[in-house]
This record gives sequence, structure tokens and C-alpha cells, in this order.
Amino acid sequence: MGHGPACLARTVRLARLGLLAARAGRLTRIIQLENTMTDKFNNVPVEDDTRILFRNEAKFGDYDVLYEMWTWDGISAESIIFASDDISDLTDEKLEQEVRKSLPEKKESAVTIKRLDAGFTFENFNFET
Repeated sequence: MGHGPACLARTVRLARLGLLAARAGRLTRIIQLENTMTDKFNNVPVEDDTRILFRNEAKFGDYDVLYEMWTWDGISAESIIFASDDISDLTDEKLEQEVRKSLPEKKESAVTIKRLDAGFTFENFNFET
């Protein structure tokens, strides 16, 4: 998938560093300044009881994605969000394979994929309780 996964992996590493800094009370403006969005992901739904810790657009191969770190009901995890139209030719299995081989994830972590009617596909991973 070209240099895209490496670019996304860098975003993941930066997000984790930012999250560690936030937990220590030292979140810098650098993370906030990188947290800009284009119109493509303006309407990504967020459940009422989900707290987004970090959100940043990135590239995954040829695909535009939105990377998120979030918490919900005592669970923290990460998501890669695709515009569903962009990946309509990929099965859930193929999508999971591509992401698993490209991202620093916990091997024991489950991966869930959810295709929403709102036009976005969420791949969630690195679940922690």
C-alpha cells in the first residue's frame, strides 16, 4: 500500500505520545494544531457517551482516513475511519488484514469493523479496559 501505512503509523505514534503527555497533564498545543479536519470527515458520528481523546486525518495507502483514540464506558481503543464509498470494493476480511499488517497493534486485541449507513466504516482495535 505504498508509504501510506508508514504515514498513518507515524500519526498513531504521535497520538500515543500526545495521549501520554495529556495523562501527565502536559498536552502541548502541537497536538491540537495537528488536529485539523477537512470536509470529508465532518459528519463522522460520535456516540453521546464516547469521549474522543485524539482525532487526526491521515493517509492509509491511497485512502483518506480519520484516526481516533477514544474512551467509552471504561474501555479505551483506537479507530481508523474510512469513507465507505472509498473502500466499497474491500471485504471486511481484506480491510482487517491490511490494517493488522500495517499498524502497531496489540496482537491479542480484537478488531471490529462496523459499516454505518452514514457513509463511514470504522475499524476499531487496541481495546483496553
